[in-house]
Amino acid sequence: MLAFIRRPRRISSSTCVFWKANASSKPFPVLASQLTFDPSQIENGQKFNAMHEKRVEYCRNGGGSKGVERHVKKNRKVLVWDRIEQILDEAAMDDFLEVGATVGIDLEYGDVPGGGTVTGIGRINNTHVMLIANDATVKGGTSYPITVTKSLRAQEIAHNLRIPTLYIVDTGGAFLPLQSEIFPDLKHGGRTFRNQAIMSGEGIPQIALVSGMCTAGGAYTPTMSDEAIMVNKIANIYLGGPPLVKAATGEVVTGEQLGGARLHCETSGIADHFAETEAESFEIVRDIIATLNINENWPSNAKPVDPPEGQAGDLIALSGFDKLNKDAIYSVVRCLLDGSRFTEFKKRFGPNLVTGFGFLDGRLIGVLGNGGDITQQDAQKGAHFIQLCDQRSIPILFLQNSSNSGLETSYQDETILKERAKMIRAQAVARVPKIALAVAPVCHDELMTMCGPSGNPEFNFMWPGSGLKKHGFECSQICDSDPVDVSMGSAQYWSSRSTCDGIIRPQESRMVLAKAFYLSCLNFQARPGRNGEGNKAGDLIALSGFDKLNKDAIYSVVRCLLDGSRFTEFKKRFGPNLVTGFGFLDGRLIGVLGNGGDITQQDAQKGAHFIQLCDQRSIPILFLQNSSNSGLETSYQDETILKERAKMIRAQAVARVPKIALAVAPVCHDELMTMCGPSGNPEFNFMWPGSGLKKHGFECSQICDSDPVDVSMGSAQYWSSRSTCDGIIRPQESRMVLAKAFYLSCLNFQARPGRNGEGNKVFRM
Repeated sequence: MLAFIRRPRRISSSTCVFWKANASSKPFPVLASQLTFDPSQIENGQKFNAMHEKRVEYCRNGGGSKGVERHVKKNRKVLVWDRIEQILDEAAMDDFLEVGATVGIDLEYGDVPGGGTVTGIGRINNTHVMLIANDATVKGGTSYPITVTKSLRAQEIAHNLRIPTLYIVDTGGAFLPLQSEIFPDLKHGGRTFRNQAIMSGEGIPQIALVSGMCTAGGAYTPTMSDEAIMVNKIANIYLGGPPLVKAATGEVVTGEQLGGARLHCETSGIADHFAETEAESFEIVRDIIATLNINENWPSNAKPVDPPEGQAGDLIALSGFDKLNKDAIYSVVRCLLDGSRFTEFKKRFGPNLVTGFGFLDGRLIGVLGNGGDITQQDAQKGAHFIQLCDQRSIPILFLQNSSNSGLETSYQDETILKERAKMIRAQAVARVPKIALAVAPVCHDELMTMCGPSGNPEFNFMWPGSGLKKHGFECSQICDSDPVDVSMGSAQYWSSRSTCDGIIRPQESRMVLAKAFYLSCLNFQARPGRNGEGNKAGDLIALSGFDKLNKDAIYSVVRCLLDGSRFTEFKKRFGPNLVTGFGFLDGRLIGVLGNGGDITQQDAQKGAHFIQLCDQRSIPILFLQNSSNSGLETSYQDETILKERAKMIRAQAVARVPKIALAVAPVCHDELMTMCGPSGNPEFNFMWPGSGLKKHGFECSQICDSDPVDVSMGSAQYWSSRSTCDGIIRPQESRMVLAKAFYLSCLNFQARPGRNGEGNKVFRM
């Protein structure tokens, strides 16, 4: 939990002293009640709530009684919600966060309750997992365009949150009469398989449980997953089923012969786990999740938080307002935050926008809520506040609302447009998690300034009485519409099309938002600024002062260089001293090798393998050179080490991709060859001021222990003065210089012919 501290006065940055708050005091003042509710508003809120409950129940029933009977009695399969309940941890259904519960109602091509699939986030072996589960009671599990849309959004959330994805597959493939809306486009069916590959490549596990038919395009889901389970005599995987085989070849085959669990587990190898029953398959899923080695940081000493002073019932009444003013926004905040405590930012500036900080289930968040149109002052205030939250790594809650005022003047004042554009830019580039909740109809510019769907928040929720519209005239129609309106622009309209992540019951807002913030912050790390040099470019200056860099220090260098500090490691558990992996530098995918000590036998094997992979995939390589000067007495005595190092030297010598070397510390003995020293002829060979080059261990130790400003033989200054390297670069400018060097190195680079090409035939180890 966060420790509350209070700073009574400003103190110089060199000697920062904090005072502990009084044991009985708590941060932030308590918001007082601002509103009274009339019966019509409460009645409207209850109508919206009741309408939402009916739509949820309709989607939960899936294909209705006939579909359920066919699924259970004829096909002898477990219902999708029962599958989910048995896979999740005990009592985990209580905090299962369903995404898109009311998708698929009143569509142009009819109703597809729930979109024919259930998506949501739940706990399996104390690990949060995104579940995408087909409901075969709906149209036999057939995929409609809305099924694809809902699945893509679930994958997007899983990707953003970096949580594993479990696909429970039971589908007959695409609904062919609508195939033009399912297959070809950017956000159509094929995108789901691309997303699986991208997430798997980024280390986000993809698991598939085949619990029924898996036909046509659906057959790619388990084959694109990291691990797949099939249930005997229930699961089939094939592109074309027995009827198609008979029509094409005249051959009669059964589903089991064509693509059953035994075939794919014992012969083709498509599936990795065989389950005799569905119950066994659920246990296998839980075991696989346990092997992912994901340890969520559950708070072990979490203290109970103060409940809000506002009542959950007040939120139902507030959801019945057709327009929320500033006082109503305060009331919403009062019902959401711990103890109703809220410290406001720029309270006297900006007439319609409420901004400030509070705690939600023990987590510090920033809150923005508009009680009307965003004026010039509001936009300035909003942009400033969003930047503060981003700077301090504080997630943001947007409470969206429009009063429908000022429609005649909003677009006529170019100053307002300019300031609104600044606010839109601020929330678009903010790197902290953002969650949006529409608490009333949202119109015109508030769709952009307040982080609407186009702002790509981590979660985008709506209250039953809210809505989204672009134009003011249409917005006024929503605001004045019947409480049970489900026409274009209403919350029900957008939720059925998966534009939002779901309508939430107002009285459950605090619980849902707390869960959403927990998930959004689960794998969030304060990301680098747009210049990308870790949290501070000064970290590189500090690292350049090390006389020896160990493996952890190499990780720190990598963190300060790569975009978003994102790095997927290769053979992490193999080789004690060598760091290898992939990341992006200024948008370009590169391979990185950095040694935190002598190159051992395992390190050399790992390095040679990684260099060959980069060469095979045409990925340029960055060598971060460094020596710890350890093992000098033994390195040359073991012929096995020499042999493996020779393979690594050969691998980097014949690699055809661009290679750039940066000496981040003194480099001695074999690392001059294995890590692409000057003799390896890299495209560019840079050095940090404190580094150096020496051949023999005895002389190397002298460099390592020498004065930091030493310019004697072997120092970086010595070699740069003789043009042995291409220059000494300031550590804080390393990212900029390396990005430029990689751009130039790859400018006219073409993947050269391999061993089967017309170039020299190279023996690949």
